[in-house]
Amino acid sequence: MFGLSLDSSIIDFCIGMSFFYLILTLVCTMVNEYIISRWRNLRQKTLLEGISGLFYDVPTVTALYSHPLVRGLCRDERRPIEITRITPGPGNNTLAECREPFEGLFKTMPSYIPSRTFATALLDIVSPESKEFSELKTAVDKIENPRIKGALLPLINAAQGDLEKARQNIEQWFDDAMDRVSGWFKSQARWWLLLVAFLVCLALNADTIMVGKMIWQDKDLRATVATGAAEYIKQVPKTDKQADEQIDKAIKRQLDKLNLPLGWVWPEKPAATATPAVSAVIPDPRTIPTDGWPLFFKILGLLLTTWAISLGAPFWTDLLNKFVNLRRNGNVPLKTGEEKREQVKITIGEKTS
Repeated sequence: MFGLSLDSSIIDFCIGMSFFYLILTLVCTMVNEYIISRWRNLRQKTLLEGISGLFYDVPTVTALYSHPLVRGLCRDERRPIEITRITPGPGNNTLAECREPFEGLFKTMPSYIPSRTFATALLDIVSPESKEFSELKTAVDKIENPRIKGALLPLINAAQGDLEKARQNIEQWFDDAMDRVSGWFKSQARWWLLLVAFLVCLALNADTIMVGKMIWQDKDLRATVATGAAEYIKQVPKTDKQADEQIDKAIKRQLDKLNLPLGWVWPEKPAATATPAVSAVIPDPRTIPTDGWPLFFKILGLLLTTWAISLGAPFWTDLLNKFVNLRRNGNVPLKTGEEKREQVKITIGEKTS
């Protein structure tokens, strides 16, 4: 069994590659977060589609988003009032028709609605004057839209005359729907992350094969990356609330320190009077490949990095912590009795050999 001292280069290599993937994952995550939150407004759109899927009714969805309780969650609570000026069509609309009144308002719409707020606003829309359970049930029976009536009536009947229980049933119904919506969002965000990761890898020439070779062959680079990873683990806090700003600073600090082989180098044209000694110079690994096999391995290396980034920052953070702790602990010291037995074994082995 190999001791850790003999395998320190392997551990440093694993630390270097994990740290390399972690830094790129954090960069791509920040870029992806900006795209889905600020540019695409993916959270707001996905939430709207989920709520629209509960009713398929433009008037109800419009009234819900225009309700003061929900409007107070908006970035600019005055703008959603514009929705009430739109004359919606008949019930049983498609998701596209439900989204139409909100085009241009996604930046100000809420990305999250608490289930309690949803249930209270919905009950106020369906039956604003109801203070007793019987009044609420009568109001629900009069709803013309069969989809809304078919969804709310079983929830209210299950409350067995308890108005608060009916509210809780609606909250649970909304939470169950939001679990499905969360799956939609994660699926779309993952595809955006893959696209962002590939573009970042392509721009930085973040080739797993090239970087792996450089870290493995360059002892100084391997030690520098391993030391930088250990410093990063110490600097970044464990809590998410404190991590955002410090992670940004740590990334910039570590990228400045680490001399990773990133970037592209244009291939140089061979001189007409090139000597054999000049032509034997090892080319820069960052050179843009032009031949078949180098181009194949370059694309493969970029795709491997993209796949590694898609695993997410928590995966690489946990793996990096394990490798750093393994490197920090080193060999486990033997106890006094074990140490004597080891010496006896070595002595016997030397005599018998």
